[in-house]
Amino acid sequence: METTPKPQTPALTKPTFITMAQMEPGTRVTMHLRVDSVKIIRQRTRYGGDQTNQVAECIVGDEHGCVNLMAFDE
Repeated sequence: METTPKPQTPALTKPTFITMAQMEPGTRVTMHLRVDSVKIIRQRTRYGGDQTNQVAECIVGDEHGCVNLMAFDE
């Protein structure tokens, strides 16, 4: 009986949190932010009619600054 090798999952690393002052464009970051406002700008029912896609514009920030965040679906 042959056994197939299990695919190995990559090892998880501990996240490093940064502030708005340390953020640079085009990088993936982990941050703790406060949500100031959420405004749903688009709501559309999918073709099958069983799910709804949503897009929300959010203003988030910390003590160093604020940014606009586009949030999709859930």
